[in-house]
Amino acid sequence: MFNWNRKELENHLDVLLKYDFNSVPIDYIESYKPKVPTKFYKYRTFKNMHLKAIEEDYIWLSLAKDFPDKSDSTINYSFKKQFKNIETVIKELMPELVFNEIKKYLTKGGKVNPSVFKDITLEDAIDWMRNHTYSSGRFNYKKTRSYMRSMKASEKQINEFEKKTKEMMSKENIKIISEKFLDDLSLMNDRFREMYYIHSFSSVKDNSFLWDTYTNDDEGFCIEYDIAGIDKEIIQMLPILYTPIEDIKMDQLIKIAIMNHQSKVNKTDLHELSLKVFSHLLTKNPDYNTESEWRLIVNKSKHESNEYYFPFISAIYLGSNMKEHNKKRMINIATKKGISVYQRERSKLNTEYIFTKIL
Repeated sequence: MFNWNRKELENHLDVLLKYDFNSVPIDYIESYKPKVPTKFYKYRTFKNMHLKAIEEDYIWLSLAKDFPDKSDSTINYSFKKQFKNIETVIKELMPELVFNEIKKYLTKGGKVNPSVFKDITLEDAIDWMRNHTYSSGRFNYKKTRSYMRSMKASEKQINEFEKKTKEMMSKENIKIISEKFLDDLSLMNDRFREMYYIHSFSSVKDNSFLWDTYTNDDEGFCIEYDIAGIDKEIIQMLPILYTPIEDIKMDQLIKIAIMNHQSKVNKTDLHELSLKVFSHLLTKNPDYNTESEWRLIVNKSKHESNEYYFPFISAIYLGSNMKEHNKKRMINIATKKGISVYQRERSKLNTEYIFTKIL
């Protein structure tokens, strides 16, 4: 079995995002196949909707935002623990933020007002401020005032500049700015949770916790899907990593968010941001590792319905407590579709469960 880790997962996500889940090269698809189990399992309660899905060869896709566990597929971070790093990166970008806020005093239509600054662009002004008056997270207002006066700025404009920058440089405002961009990132996370349809599988059929939790205490069943023969869809099968969920580095994400707000971020940085967030969304606490979860990820924009054709059922495993009349219904459906049926029952030799073929 292939040993998945963070690097391997991010390498695969990198390919999917670059090709937008479409037109992935055939040679890559072939190289990916050995990394994916050939059989997956879905634990189900005995309900008519699940029987209908078996009969009509489809599965239900869900948006992450609709998962019962609202912490599933969300960015994990601690604002309090990372505040100093966040503060540092905001101070680093503060000149751009300052000028973005006060350009109404200095500019017309995004360009330096000729009546204020002669023969200089806004970017030149920002560069001059950064290089000559701004250091260690603070402005040298004596130099700034002298510079603005030489550019024929009025005393009112100079005073407004000082007042505005001092307000923006305060710790209270840095926190406000941080929270604003954290809100932006939260919205981005929400968009991720609404962009992709998901169907969860397990790669194991004998997990007692899953049988107890998802089959109504063994009254339901488990469906086996054999995907050995599928091609393009194989790359959309992604493993869940069971590692301690580390806080995502918010200072890096905020830096990209701020640069994006300033229209100065490049596509590579945005791609890296998406990659980190996507990888984070496929991570769970190690306590859940026995579930051996995999997810089929489908770009919502490419698929209008949450019914997804998936005709790969190879077997059905009946719960040990399934009612007799339900068992007959299931066997009838399986017989018509040529699906093998197994009965889950406790072994007479030990306390473990075994599967006995009955069809």
